[in-house]
Amino acid sequence: MGALLSHAYPQLQHYAAQQLLDHYQRTRSIHNIQGLCSMWHTRLPACEEALRTSFVELQQNLYALWLGHDTRKDNDALRPVRQQLGYTVPASHPPAVDYSLHHHGVSTLLSETSNTSAYPIVNQSITVTAHRPMLLKVSARAKAAETQQGEIVWLRAHRSAQSDIMPIFNDVPATTTLRIDEQDQPRLSIASTGYFSLQPAEQLTFSSDQLILLQFDALPPAHAVTSGQDLKGTLWQDDFMSLLYQTPLESAQSGALQRTLLLNALYRLEQHTLSEHEYTALSARLMQSPPNPALGILYNRIQSFGHWQAFEAYQNYAGTQLVDLSALSTRSVAEQFSRHTSRDDALPGLILRPNHSLALDLRELQSLQIRLVLHFANAELLQQHQRPQLSVERADGNVHWRLDSNRSELGLTRADLASGRLVLRWLNPFAAQLLSVEVEAYQQGRWQTIDLGAEQLFYYGNERNPITAKLSKDAILKLEYVEQDTRREQSGFYPAGLLTLAPQTSSLARLYRWQLDPNRHKLAVAPPVQPHRVRQPTLVYTPTKTHYREPIMQSDGNLTHVEGVMQYNRDGIYQSSEPLGSEHTLDLGIRLRNRHKQHWYRLESFFRLNNTSEPSFSINGQYDWLDDEDDWFAKALWNNRWQESPQSRETHLTSQWAMTIGEIWREDQHWRHQWWWQPFYYYTSIEKDEYLADETISNAMFNFYRHNHSHGWRGGYRIRHQSRVDSQLSAEITTTSNEDWTSLDVASLSGVWQQYYRGHIFSVGLSSGYVFADDHRPNATWQYLTTLGWQTLFDFSENTGGWISLNWTQDWFRNNHSIRFEVTLGNLQRSGFDPFAHDEIIFESLQLTHFLEQDLYGR
Repeated sequence: MGALLSHAYPQLQHYAAQQLLDHYQRTRSIHNIQGLCSMWHTRLPACEEALRTSFVELQQNLYALWLGHDTRKDNDALRPVRQQLGYTVPASHPPAVDYSLHHHGVSTLLSETSNTSAYPIVNQSITVTAHRPMLLKVSARAKAAETQQGEIVWLRAHRSAQSDIMPIFNDVPATTTLRIDEQDQPRLSIASTGYFSLQPAEQLTFSSDQLILLQFDALPPAHAVTSGQDLKGTLWQDDFMSLLYQTPLESAQSGALQRTLLLNALYRLEQHTLSEHEYTALSARLMQSPPNPALGILYNRIQSFGHWQAFEAYQNYAGTQLVDLSALSTRSVAEQFSRHTSRDDALPGLILRPNHSLALDLRELQSLQIRLVLHFANAELLQQHQRPQLSVERADGNVHWRLDSNRSELGLTRADLASGRLVLRWLNPFAAQLLSVEVEAYQQGRWQTIDLGAEQLFYYGNERNPITAKLSKDAILKLEYVEQDTRREQSGFYPAGLLTLAPQTSSLARLYRWQLDPNRHKLAVAPPVQPHRVRQPTLVYTPTKTHYREPIMQSDGNLTHVEGVMQYNRDGIYQSSEPLGSEHTLDLGIRLRNRHKQHWYRLESFFRLNNTSEPSFSINGQYDWLDDEDDWFAKALWNNRWQESPQSRETHLTSQWAMTIGEIWREDQHWRHQWWWQPFYYYTSIEKDEYLADETISNAMFNFYRHNHSHGWRGGYRIRHQSRVDSQLSAEITTTSNEDWTSLDVASLSGVWQQYYRGHIFSVGLSSGYVFADDHRPNATWQYLTTLGWQTLFDFSENTGGWISLNWTQDWFRNNHSIRFEVTLGNLQRSGFDPFAHDEIIFESLQLTHFLEQDLYGR
């Protein structure tokens, strides 16, 4: 059938596609269905239903809803998805709703795509009065917590005979910010939503002792609200146990009652008014009959307040045994999962179990200097900022220790060692994370690891002496036992009294009690998300009248840029009273540039005349590449120069190859950074004796030092700051290696300031270089250069233009200076700056048309 899809007859193609779709649906080949329907969805009507069903099976619910939205057709498979995501469809003719609001001001909220308004309350109240029957939707946000601990802010709503509460999770930051001024824009939390049914003339008053920002939306009374959307519940004023036992958890239709129970439990836990036995009874009911899955956010918060604590009140047992739990078969399912999905499954030391306490008795090591070494392995799918935090119970109190890296060290005092009880507890464990601890002692001038046994204490019993535990009060217990070299566990609620374990589970076992965690410093589980501001559209004014001046020049970036070049250099101008001769060079040549997408090519050829040597001829090529998505760039350079020697009647060649790779990126519109690394190679066919014997060989053909350092690498970093559109300042540090590629030859630091003014570009530069001593350079020296430059753009004809530049360089080390004068002329007005490489344009913010208009229009 696959071959028929490419048949020339459309009828056979359609038949083959339909048969393949039926086959894929029978075999439940979801990805094949999506691949086939991506091409045939317009010609196969069954593809619409098949695509929606496939997205639902893959739990890609938003894609499924979006397809249903496009087709405007209802579907039975999408109804549970709509309820799960709280998807609502606006009514075609919504009824009129009306309410009045008494508030104390309005604040502006900045979101990623738009700006909205909200009503702030703090130690004040906002009153809403309904004039028609309505369902009032309230969205509430608070300032995002900066302590990185679990925090909840509560919004209270009061009406005539009822008080409601709604939690706001300010430990989960959103991308929305509160605009106070240009400098102060604090982050806000995610929004919590509550729905309040109001009758005409009914008033609803909102209050809070912390800053909360409210947004209101009036909905029709018949609007359907799912359990996952509504976080509002009635505040229970009576005994909590009466609320617990009269709330039906088994019924799927009791979502509002379950939400009220969970909200009141969470509220009392936050206020520290829920007792231990109330929390145990609540946990037992929720463990036996979990609430509606839509209320998972509340249920998980309640569970975070408890922890498993080792049970110690054993009444009878046959004996104890230390069991090595390092073997994979004796680990729990959770530990095995963490081992397989963490970034490092071989941490040294003892592994800390999540929600368990590890007690260390180090009294035998009082005479030594002891420290704890903590090792951390993050989960593969979590970001690096999810760092662990520990509670360390020491002799002088509890210490909260945060690991900012994968290894952390904690020193212990004499009092810590003498106390005999050092308790470690992992406060914020995530799935697939591992944390271990080592004990090190300072001996013989270095830190040495002290082996900690991986064995853990288990109790064993038999028919004559079974394991018996005495419960002074009702408790939730977790039983851990070893069966066939595999550790298993089971949990349940047990009333007060004696608990005897069955013989089949009491060979090796131990108990843990579920109870309130006295340490409430829970770390926020949501990673911070940096807001991404979408640029707001700007209004563009288009004049209706025709401009009186037509554009004089037009550029085509696809043209090859051709220019003639004339360069004059005078080097070796000494500040001396003696008549020392200087070198004059004149280069005449042609230069070609071309660009294809992110690739730039440059080819140039020059003929040089020199007053001290024979003429020479050069051909140079350069290639530039800049990634259009990332910050990487690359460059390849090949320079060649030929000169004929009158004495030997030979033509000599000097070449230089270089490859450059690096990154260039912008921090904002003012700052630009760049780094690069460049290996190079220098070649010349001239020998040293031949150069000394022939005075007509140019210095550009042979260099003593470069002859002994023919290859190496250069590296550098450059930073540029452009404070205004016509001014920029850059600094650069570069290093050059010797021929061994391991030692440095030259290190230099330079700075350049460039200013554009009325069509002219001025530059001032200062460079300092430290030249290292080596086998061919006896002394290390500092060398300084000062450079002044000027250049301007001119138009020669309607289609041509060019540059004129003049540079003066002062060499303070050799006490001489040089002058360079250059004129270029080509089809600049037709090609523009587009063929110029990305790092050739001095002011990127002033493009070619800006330069030319300054000159063409006499401004």
